[in-house]
Amino acid sequence: MAKANKEGFIIGGDGHAGLTARKAAKILGLNYHTVALLIKIGKVFTDREENDILFAGFQGDNLCKLATFYARSEQCSVETRNKCIDMLNKASKKGMQAIIDELAGVNDLSDLSKSILEPVPTVALEQQIQELSERIAALEEQTQQDTVYQHKYNLNVTENKHAKMSQKNNFKRHLKQWIEQELHFYSMNLQDFAQVLSVNAGVKVSTEMLRAWKEGELKQLPSQRGLKAIAAWRDEPVNQTVSWLVHGK
Repeated sequence: MAKANKEGFIIGGDGHAGLTARKAAKILGLNYHTVALLIKIGKVFTDREENDILFAGFQGDNLCKLATFYARSEQCSVETRNKCIDMLNKASKKGMQAIIDELAGVNDLSDLSKSILEPVPTVALEQQIQELSERIAALEEQTQQDTVYQHKYNLNVTENKHAKMSQKNNFKRHLKQWIEQELHFYSMNLQDFAQVLSVNAGVKVSTEMLRAWKEGELKQLPSQRGLKAIAAWRDEPVNQTVSWLVHGK
């Protein structure tokens, strides 16, 4: 995934901002689950557009497409349709991508950072190398953050081995029940649900990660990305998600 700038925004490799599904839903007055699921089962976006959204969030063209879809939909409220129409009207004057960048604070970057926003040939070898380097650096940084995060929420809060085992069994059971329930309710496979969670929270959730949750293969709490994705889907703070996993409340 591209790197997050602040909550709800993702900065793509081209320096432009994108919106997570949750943020896009909030701006357009939509249900965030509906938006995330629409990407996989709504047949609104092409495979290429789905990949763009997964990697960089909702940027200009795709947010316009989302707003247009709901502006014409008879399955949402008049208020929601009007919000979508209003956003499209603003975009017609200013440009949807310019609006997103402004909301994300991209325009407040330094002059050096702004230069990244200038159009560059996407086929240039140098650009491809730069993007790969940035993605590798982001993955390394995320790994370090995950290690710190797991230590912060480590279950070693007691020396009683029986209590430790009980807590671990609790969060494995709660996580397994949750993912099986969501997969059944939305009639989705692990791969599709991983992408839906990724788009919703703006973090990368892999199929392998979900499989480990479903099969109870975890030895400690999920990583920072995993906890953030679960919390975003349940619409609650991460600390509350951790409490639910460990204590069931």
